[in-house]
Amino acid sequence: MKCEFSEGCEFFLDNLTHMPVASDMMKNHYCKIDPAGCARYLVRKKLGADAVPRSLYPNHMDEAQKLLREAGVSDE
Repeated sequence: MKCEFSEGCEFFLDNLTHMPVASDMMKNHYCKIDPAGCARYLVRKKLGADAVPRSLYPNHMDEAQKLLREAGVSDE
């Protein structure tokens, strides 16, 4: 299952340009294999694109869950 948001994901457009190998590994895992496991995907899906902090990494699930709790939204 490919992530529906991967084409315009600001994280990969901005944050990892200096680390192409790490970027490719993360893209493969989160964008192509496990979008639901991506913190950015979760926040965007539940709260919208504007709620996704630029500094939120795909593997920062604890931070994503905190953002959802603060917004009063379940992560399920």
